Amino acid sequence: MPEKEHLRTWVVEALRRLGGKAWLIDVADDIWKNHECDLKSNREMLLKWQYQMRWAATLGSSQRKAKKENSHDRA
Repeated sequence: MPEKEHLRTWVVEALRRLGGKAWLIDVADDIWKNHECDLKSNREMLLKWQYQMRWAATLGSSQRKAKKENSHDRA
């Protein structure tokens, strides 16, 4: 049964399949195509997955920006 943390992994996988960068709608489409059955197996996840996908994508973006800023501070 998929949970919120699965979406973080699914976002990363979708971005890899989409070449590293993508519009959120394309990430959502990729996740739906690859995990529709998983999402439908959990009613709560089915109702919340797009919100949680956005959360996972935003969190990942923030973490990448922080890493990038930290690497510039060290140089």
